[in-house]
Amino acid sequence: MVGVEVERGARAARFIGVRPWQNTRSPYIVYNMQTSKLPTIHKPALRTEVEALLRNEITAGRIRPSTRLREVDLARQVGVSRTPVREALLALEAQGFVHSDARRGFYTGPLTAEEAGEIYPILAALECLALRLAGIPSHEELDELDAMNRRLAAYSDRPEPGLALDNEWHELLLCNLANRRLGAEIRRMKGLVRRYEIAYMRDGGRVAQSVRQHSEVVEALRSGFMDKASEALEANWRVTFEQLDVWLGT
Repeated sequence: MVGVEVERGARAARFIGVRPWQNTRSPYIVYNMQTSKLPTIHKPALRTEVEALLRNEITAGRIRPSTRLREVDLARQVGVSRTPVREALLALEAQGFVHSDARRGFYTGPLTAEEAGEIYPILAALECLALRLAGIPSHEELDELDAMNRRLAAYSDRPEPGLALDNEWHELLLCNLANRRLGAEIRRMKGLVRRYEIAYMRDGGRVAQSVRQHSEVVEALRSGFMDKASEALEANWRVTFEQLDVWLGT
């Protein structure tokens, strides 16, 4: 009798279009990945491409602070519909690169001492933590850090390539960091301060200060003094902010 009941249940299930292994009591359809295939995406989503493009334009200073970002204009310039532009702007707002309100829509924020004062201490603390986690670089890496720093000294009158080389120096310093989340957050916050530094980089003294502090970091690491190296790295970011704070107040 049990076999008969099972067979009856199977026939009934087939009659109503449900396979015997499905739970007929549930109102939900089971999605079977073995028999169903999703379409393959062959290129990144447009939103991701638009987001990267706008982020680069903002951090490089080509989209200036306090600029209104009209979705229609951006969509026309980039050559896409408004949907991926709006999605990209929402993502950039969540990351802190743009702001929005009901009256103005999306816009890039102004350069303020208040925002810089919030970002720079966090970035300094994160880089010092990352340095401790990454450990002391190899002798070869320390030699390359010194070589990069000497090249940086030659850029005192060329602040834009100097700023790029300064960023490369910091990346090499933390090249052995295994914590990917920490590295990603440092890169995000550096993007936030980059537009400040580009606006301020006309002052060549910024490069001279960095060269001296970089030398102190490398010297301490060569001697195995991680605490001293972290202090010098923190000072590098603190002095940069102090100079920027004076500039923003003028």
